Amino acid sequence: MKPDVLLLKNRILSACGYGGALSLRAYPYECLRVDGEGTEVAIGYASTTDLARGIALSVMHIRRGEQSFHIREKRRIEKNGVMLDCSYEGMPTVKTLKLYIDYMAAMGLNRLMLYTEDTYEVKEHPEMGYQRGRYTQAELREIDTYAAEMGVELVGCIQTLSHLSRLLQWDAFADIANDSATLLCDEERTYEFIENCIRAISESIRSRTIHIGLDEAFDVAGGRYKKIHGASDGLSVYTRHVRRVYAICKKYGLSPMMWSDCFFRYSMKEPSYGIQYSANEPIPEAILAAVPRDLGMVYWEYEEQSEAVYDAIIKAHAPLGGAVTVATAAWTWDGQLPYIDYTFKTQVPALEAALKNGIRSVLCTVWQCGGHAGDYFFTLPSLALYGQYAYEGADTREAAVAELLESTASLSLSALRLCDIYHDPRRFVFHGGEKYLTAPLLVNTLCSTENPAEAYLGAAEKMRSYKSERFGMLYSFAADLLELTGLKCELLNTLAPAYKAGDRQALRICTEEKLTRVLALLLSLREQRQKRWLEVQKPYGFFAINQNYGRAIAEMEYTLYRLRSYLSGEVDFLEELEAEILPLQYADDKKSNYDHI
Repeated sequence: MKPDVLLLKNRILSACGYGGALSLRAYPYECLRVDGEGTEVAIGYASTTDLARGIALSVMHIRRGEQSFHIREKRRIEKNGVMLDCSYEGMPTVKTLKLYIDYMAAMGLNRLMLYTEDTYEVKEHPEMGYQRGRYTQAELREIDTYAAEMGVELVGCIQTLSHLSRLLQWDAFADIANDSATLLCDEERTYEFIENCIRAISESIRSRTIHIGLDEAFDVAGGRYKKIHGASDGLSVYTRHVRRVYAICKKYGLSPMMWSDCFFRYSMKEPSYGIQYSANEPIPEAILAAVPRDLGMVYWEYEEQSEAVYDAIIKAHAPLGGAVTVATAAWTWDGQLPYIDYTFKTQVPALEAALKNGIRSVLCTVWQCGGHAGDYFFTLPSLALYGQYAYEGADTREAAVAELLESTASLSLSALRLCDIYHDPRRFVFHGGEKYLTAPLLVNTLCSTENPAEAYLGAAEKMRSYKSERFGMLYSFAADLLELTGLKCELLNTLAPAYKAGDRQALRICTEEKLTRVLALLLSLREQRQKRWLEVQKPYGFFAINQNYGRAIAEMEYTLYRLRSYLSGEVDFLEELEAEILPLQYADDKKSNYDHI
């Protein structure tokens, strides 16, 4: 599609929040070439995304105050994408996705997958995404058209075997369910259902590439399958199913890709929980012979920090034959604040290994998790990182990533790095800040040599100094959540000792100053999340956040009631605080395995 230069320019400038002058001449070229003199810019481009990135880079140089600038970059990663989770509670609105696409294009990313387990319209199955905010075919077409205008390929990303518990709870699917989350293999009605799903995606999205899922299906030969067919080899059952789904895709002119983990996991002699890949246990030759050679393989790894491991697993994919996509994760799904340090420590070695192995497709996954995930736009640092890695000639050092992020999205990487403390597993009682949100104060009274309250409160204070016209609410939310966590750390460290010392004045300060502040913060945080949710998401799914905050608010109200009862003389003692205070026990590297009472 030939780019609409004026449309692209207006959208990128709007995303960048740039209202100044920029005179643009655009022309087709063999790579991305930018030549700027003041605000007069000429951009040569090999793709629409090149042009979008060129406009964003021009804004960055103009904001530096440079009178003359020249950029030469050549795309070295053909498909540089993001996968947004649109299944676990949250469903971004079409408007939100359009803005996200603008940022993708501005930073040089050109593929977007919407991970939809059951949350897309399939006319033959009205239960699909019922009351979950499913995307209609009309909405998918609108997103697809907008993405194409920005040079971004929208790719359907569905599940055709497991991770379908929300769907299989319906009695209408009882005959094709192997267990509560997995379809029944070798059952013709299963493939009729899958064909309906694939046809719906094919009719809604122009791309002829489709992601068919197929991950973490480790018991396909168990459940109802075993009752029907007897004992069977799981890898053989799985591979037959893969071939059937592949054939359906080909019927509709689609080129499928799939998560590759099951081929490796089923090939392990002694599979271990959480270990999806091994470079040392080869996939059986009979299976390799049965796997279509043009079936794309998506190698996913979200926690590894060793480039050597990524390199070994990428090489281990070679016998499968299909083109490999390397998928990492933006760590915004293990807590309401982003974990930038861990994100970059896992993504950088993966991207380095991908480049060294000639990988032409990479993917940044953005998962959600039961009401604990952060805002979609907390993932923009990963987009900036992926954008820099996609182009030969671009600077991949963190300072360059930070500048692109700040200029393009008005987000400070330094500010977002303040959130890293929220996830530190060696901080005091719990594994990261999300545990402190709902932790009962009166019973989790362990003593520790380390108390990070001051560090949390300091981070909160620093966060409040950052401003962003578009994303200021993200800074405000992060500051409040960091303050809340710091105050709860203080209370965990002071309540029991003050009680045991008979220091009623200290208990009154804890109760009427700190606890009341914690409760006020909880109420404010819930309100902020509610407002933000309804700005960027469909209304469905907020119940998970309501449950988390409702529990936390109720727990604080109960704690206030108990302490006030004691301080007023209504009760003579607090049984919870009478217990001997035990020391916090550490396993290795000063990391505690303690969860909560």
